[in-house]
Amino acid sequence: MQLRYQRWAKHLDLVEKCRIPRRVLCGSAEKATLHIFTDASAYGYACCAFLRCEEEEEVKVSLVLSKARVAPVKRLTIPLLELLGATIGARIASIFIHSS
Repeated sequence: MQLRYQRWAKHLDLVEKCRIPRRVLCGSAEKATLHIFTDASAYGYACCAFLRCEEEEEVKVSLVLSKARVAPVKRLTIPLLELLGATIGARIASIFIHSS
């Protein structure tokens, strides 16, 4: 256990080098696309939204928003859970469109 802790502590310096950009917007709005993915399983459903920006010869992808839900206690079919995930995706798209 001590060896595992020492390895973990040794790599802790790398956290300082990790950069998380807070700015999601692109330089030109014409080359920005919003991608929304949803998925479901017997245990829950989720959705995430990515903004893909093309600038000159560079492509940047940023996670904009994500939501996850645990499946209800009452057993629902996977297709119904997929629809619930799609509903969250539609709400996220609506929020993003109305905020920009």
